[in-house]
Amino acid sequence: MADQVALMFRGSIVQVDNPEALYRQPLSREVASFIGESFFLAGTASGHVAETEIGRLELMEPRTGAVDVLLRPECVTLTAATEDDSTAGLVIRREYFGRYQSLSVRLRSGVTIKATSGPEAAFQVGATVRVSTRMPSVAFPATASS
Repeated sequence: MADQVALMFRGSIVQVDNPEALYRQPLSREVASFIGESFFLAGTASGHVAETEIGRLELMEPRTGAVDVLLRPECVTLTAATEDDSTAGLVIRREYFGRYQSLSVRLRSGVTIKATSGPEAAFQVGATVRVSTRMPSVAFPATASS
C-alpha cells in the first residue's frame, strides 16, 4: 500500500491523495465510481444539506443547486419503516456473509442502492425500510442524466 496515490484517467492525473481521502472525498463522480462501490441520489443542495428522496443528507462541503449525492454501502443505515413512509424503500436482495450482510434496496424512484449491515440486521427480502446515512456525504453537480 502507498501513502499517496495518483489516479489517472485518459493520460491525466485527476486526483492525488492518500487512499482514505480518495475513497471518502473523491473529487469527481468518475473517481468515486472507480474507487469502490458507489450509488448516487439526485438532490437539491443548500449549504451543507441536500434534500433527496430519502430525506435531508448532511454534506461534507457546501453546495448549491442540483446535485448527485454519493452513497457508499457501508455508510447507509436501514431501519424499519411503514409502507406509507415517503422515504421508504423495499429490500429486494439480501446476501448473508456471516460477519456482514449486503442488502439491496429499491427506492420509490426506482433507484437501487446497497447497504452493508452487521449479521444481526433482521431485514428480509420484501421488508420496507427507511434509508439514512451514518456520516456526511460528498455531492457533485448533477449530471444531465440525473
